[in-house]
Amino acid sequence: VGLSTEASGRFAQFSTITNTNLNESLDALTRSVPQAFSQQKILEQVGSVSNDIAVSLGSSVDRLGEAVIKANQLGLTLDQVNSIAGSLLDIESSLTAEFEAEVMTGKQLNLERARFFALTNDLVGLTEEIANNEELIRSFASSNRLEQQAIAQALGMSREQMADMVLQSDLI
Repeated sequence: VGLSTEASGRFAQFSTITNTNLNESLDALTRSVPQAFSQQKILEQVGSVSNDIAVSLGSSVDRLGEAVIKANQLGLTLDQVNSIAGSLLDIESSLTAEFEAEVMTGKQLNLERARFFALTNDLVGLTEEIANNEELIRSFASSNRLEQQAIAQALGMSREQMADMVLQSDLI
């Protein structure tokens, strides 16, 4: 399928750990990739996930693939979603950032479910919860710089990462 040696090795590793057929796993993942995405890019991303993400998702090619696809649909990488999870679990800073964003934007945020998904290592659920805050994400573009920084910080991202996410999700 044109994967790098490292990604191919990781798929073999996942297959061994989960006792699944490598070819069947790759075929199923390839078929699940939406047409808007490059199959090779998605496969490379799955094959290059960090060990902490792989362990969190049971080294399952299916679960890893679903998480990578969901992250890409939001304009993020799985590593970025994992980083957001870590930021959300710095409870004091996260709650402060959430409150500041609410004050700055006048919009009510509720990131409790996002924190729950982060706590339980449910990166797919976390990605979906971020997407559910679409009104806030869409208002990012029309906000002033300080509001943009507050929104991004509340979601555990930099302003630049948030802008990239908005642009990528608009493209998709």
